[in-house]
Amino acid sequence: MLVILDQFVMTTVFDGCQAILSKLRDDRDRNLNLHPTPPKQPARTLLLLGPSRAGKSTIAKVLADSLYQPPKRELYAVTRQPEPQQIGGLRIIDMPGFCDLQTQKRNLLKNTTILDMLGEQIRRNDPIHLFAFVFSLSDGINQWDINTMLLVQSKMPHLSEKMMLVVTHAEEMDEDMKDRLIKDFFNHPEVRKNDLRSFFKQGVFFVGSLRYESLQQNNYEALVIEHQSVLEMRKKLIDKCFKVDHSHNKRELRNRNQRSPLSLILWLVVMVCVSSAIIIYLTGLFPLPHHPIIDLIEFEDMQKVENEQLKVENEQLKEKNEQLKLENEQLKEENEQLKEKNEQQRRAIEIQNKQVTDFAASFLNNTINTECETKDTHVHKKEER
Repeated sequence: MLVILDQFVMTTVFDGCQAILSKLRDDRDRNLNLHPTPPKQPARTLLLLGPSRAGKSTIAKVLADSLYQPPKRELYAVTRQPEPQQIGGLRIIDMPGFCDLQTQKRNLLKNTTILDMLGEQIRRNDPIHLFAFVFSLSDGINQWDINTMLLVQSKMPHLSEKMMLVVTHAEEMDEDMKDRLIKDFFNHPEVRKNDLRSFFKQGVFFVGSLRYESLQQNNYEALVIEHQSVLEMRKKLIDKCFKVDHSHNKRELRNRNQRSPLSLILWLVVMVCVSSAIIIYLTGLFPLPHHPIIDLIEFEDMQKVENEQLKVENEQLKEKNEQLKLENEQLKEENEQLKEKNEQQRRAIEIQNKQVTDFAASFLNNTINTECETKDTHVHKKEER
């Protein structure tokens, strides 16, 4: 009976949700400007990168359909390989996320592996017109997100001319909230110190999708507001992809063609110096200063070291506990011995007190008897006289 009731409730919720989505789709399709399809020409390529579970895969699905219904949020990253998708003239490459966490270590993707995948995609899909670093501010500013940005900035600084910042889960944010979040983010000490704002030369954009909770609750009013926000953000992102300014690329090509032989020689000298510095660094003769990016790249190794340190500390704590137990046992034995000594001393004192009392009583009795006898003797002598 309960199973039948549950199935009835789920069917009712599904039917209600589908009715709302059908209504939203009809309203959307009446005005083609609300839901533009990416034009087929000119062809554009957008690469999505960023930390795991940030919403990169959702962006591609929302660009295909603003009424995309997201599933319940997963605990672990789903994308394990670069996933290209074609939507009109827009090719989207969805990369696996940095700072990967999995229940099984053999499935873990290291940041170095993802960087290698990123380099391979750049070589295969040249030219890539835009790179979008995707992250979420719904749970506040995360240090690992900042470290991931610093990693990409340090390893691929040349991407800054095509790099934009995309904030996900923004379907419930108004413009004031968006401005405040971005202002707070770029004023973060670590972000300001490394000048991350200048790395995202193509600007900041927001995206979102219909919320899973609103769909489950058949909340029509919330879904209408969320869909309107999704449509606006989706249109802005598509417009950006097809109106991106590549004038700097033309200037760069023109400058390359105008290089003199002297500039080429200087360029070769610089490359030799850089290569020598890299070789010296790799051989360990002149290690570079420590940087938080190293911690991010060697995240898994650090975890292993920390685990080993914790094991050693646990062993030390166990030994200390054993020592404390032994000391407690010794203290108990000493206390028992002290109790026995105190008892023996108490008994000895009682015996001594009793002996003194008996002696005093005996001495007093003898004294009294002697005095009595002396008096009796004097009395008899007087009587005899």
